[in-house]
Order: sequence, then C-alpha cells, then structure tokens
Amino acid sequence: MFTPERIRQIAQAIQPQLPELLPADIAADLDFQLTALLKQANAGQPVEQQILDLLYRQEALRSQLQLETAKQFNPIPSNSAPIPTTTTFRCPHCDYTDTVPQVGMIPEPCSDHPNVPLIAA
Repeated sequence: MFTPERIRQIAQAIQPQLPELLPADIAADLDFQLTALLKQANAGQPVEQQILDLLYRQEALRSQLQLETAKQFNPIPSNSAPIPTTTTFRCPHCDYTDTVPQVGMIPEPCSDHPNVPLIAA
C-alpha cells in the first residue's frame, strides 16, 4: 500500500503534532517510541508496520493518519482536461456506434461487421 519512505514521511509529519493531539504523558512516550522506530527505519530495518501500528493504537491519531495518507491520493492541480468517463466506438465500415460507460469496457461488435474491430470515435 505505502512505500517505507511514505510511512516514514507520514510519521514525521504527525510527530510534531503529538503534544497537541494527545495528553502530555502519552505524547512524550509515543514521541520517544516513534523516534526510536524512525532511527531504525532510517538504518534500513523494516519497522514501518510497527510505526503504523504504534500510531494507529491512539484513537486521537487515526483521523490524522487518514488525513496524511489521503494526501497521497489528492491529484496535483493542473490545467489538464478531465478524463472522460465514457468512450464512443464506431465501425469503420458503416455508421454503427456504441458507447461504453466506463474505461476498459469492451464495446458491442457491429451486427453487420462482427469481425471488424471498432475504432474510438
């Protein structure tokens, strides 16, 4: 799901917010544990799942984890055109067309030319 680097980035983004999100004693303990795990991760040890488990145990951090992980899926603003949700295909030998509702769906073949591949219109 996430690369080890992304998990470290998420932990590093949440770590400075611990005192605001948790009681002081819990935040201090979690900060200590998280610092140790991040040192291990930076040394190449596979502790990323332990990092996620540590953070997820705290209910107050779950929404913050969701916020940080959602950042991975937010598109970068651009001037590009939206991706069409439908595609229309046409038969190259007649006026037959078929519109599929989702990308990746296969259009119905032309009844007059069933062995001829349709072309995106």
